[in-house]
Amino acid sequence: MIKAVIRVPLVNEKQAKVALEALGVDSEPPRSGVNRTLQVEEGEGVLVAEFAAERARSVRVAVNTFFDHLCLVVDTMDQFQGF
Repeated sequence: MIKAVIRVPLVNEKQAKVALEALGVDSEPPRSGVNRTLQVEEGEGVLVAEFAAERARSVRVAVNTFFDHLCLVVDTMDQFQGF
């Protein structure tokens, strides 16, 4: 089993929870074989994403897609000053 754990520090816990809600809507396709979990470290403002699959390529694709979506979420939050 190949695993990847990514810890993304955000400005505050509120932003981490918004990112969790936005990214949690889309699950990994069943055919990808990737198991993904998302959580927020309470009081830290850190979004934690864990990926696991039998094939390294599947994990790589899932992580790349996660970062693409995360960038969109963070850019959107940046548009709202004071958030």
